[in-house]
Amino acid sequence: MNAKWLEQFIKYRESEFGNHAIYKIINDKIFFQDHNLTILKSTTHITKYSEYAELNDVQKILLYEARSARTYWITIRKELQSKIFFPKRKPHRSDPGNRVFDIGYHTLTNYIQKRCVILDIPTDLGLFHRAQSQHSHPLAYDLIEWLRPFLVDSVIITWIHKKKRPLVQISQKDIAYIVHLINRKLTKKYFHQERGACISLSYWIDLYLLEFRNAVSEQREFNPIYPPLRHETRCSSKKTSSEETGLKS
Repeated sequence: MNAKWLEQFIKYRESEFGNHAIYKIINDKIFFQDHNLTILKSTTHITKYSEYAELNDVQKILLYEARSARTYWITIRKELQSKIFFPKRKPHRSDPGNRVFDIGYHTLTNYIQKRCVILDIPTDLGLFHRAQSQHSHPLAYDLIEWLRPFLVDSVIITWIHKKKRPLVQISQKDIAYIVHLINRKLTKKYFHQERGACISLSYWIDLYLLEFRNAVSEQREFNPIYPPLRHETRCSSKKTSSEETGLKS
């Protein structure tokens, strides 16, 4: 690991900027989770953590996130129960419901880890995730949090809802199609107000990762910009901005 990055990251993680970054990551994840519930027309909603006075208490923020996640998954399971067997959200279980989300998150994590390598962002240490093995990438797990609901959950929920028959098992064909759907959404374009251009979700992700890298290097607040949730007809064109092409090459 780069020694300079290691020093900067540890200093950042232990500062008020690190606490703010955790608060930001968790709150934005909850925001997109709640949006998914709105799409499902659920009467259940989850709200962002707003106890600013307790911003320095990371454990309280993470506890709130866990409670929100419990409400979120209970609601998701209820909405999908006629389409797929999904007893309880718990990673690495063999039932169809858990398998499809695990597949999605695994695909997403691999993608983010590869982009971090390309963008020179070491992922050996995380803000609030901790390494469980020598092959873990805690920072990648931190930085995918908003993409879990925004990308993976939304894609899988839509796919399950379109099924005419209940999913009783997940085939290799299903796995390949889930990966295809995720990769396809990575190419979807969203309008970036500041740049005045339509850019792909994959490019939005790179901007997010670079914002975090710069925040750590400059020891400042992490303030990413997210794709808009509304439908953008002006982004239906497949033309790619020159800036995006330059970063991807």
